[in-house]
Amino acid sequence: MFLDTLMQGAEETFLLVQDDLNTFVIALVILLLGFIVGRITDRALHKLLLRTEFDDRCFRIFGRRRRYAFSTRRTIVRVIYVLTILAALSEIGLAILAVKLFIGLLIFIVVISTIIGAIDMVPHLLGRRTLAARKVAVGDEISLEDPHGRVEGKVVGITLLELKLKRPNGDILFLPLASFVSNSFTKRRPKKL
Repeated sequence: MFLDTLMQGAEETFLLVQDDLNTFVIALVILLLGFIVGRITDRALHKLLLRTEFDDRCFRIFGRRRRYAFSTRRTIVRVIYVLTILAALSEIGLAILAVKLFIGLLIFIVVISTIIGAIDMVPHLLGRRTLAARKVAVGDEISLEDPHGRVEGKVVGITLLELKLKRPNGDILFLPLASFVSNSFTKRRPKKL
């Protein structure tokens, strides 16, 4: 009697989870097939791109030596993997949630990267403001007191992040603009003949 009740409960439980179990198994099969297709595509593209000398053709077009075949192959395979994962998640009803989470994570990363980049730019912008206040321009000679010693030379360029300085011996130094905020410097106009 107890065994019959137990078997009946097991059958009812199986009937309750059968649809979910089938859906989960189908999602696993989709994942497995997608990853197999990805691996086969990776190997086939590797052989095809080697035979067609893809890197050499791209070099002739773009003029730069890069691993074009490798990058192209990896990009195509990764797209296959992402589509496979989305298909499997769609099968179990989580595709929309996964896409929303991915977009949210991407926005979060972009915002954090922007904040970190802005924080890194602040000292350089302050240095640029200091140079502008002291009217430092290309052609001026400056002397920067650094904790490691004095740096002297002629300003040959100013960018958003650095000052290009040509020393008397001909060396070119790239000084971060932030160094003009924390260190003292003197400026003098070159003598005109």
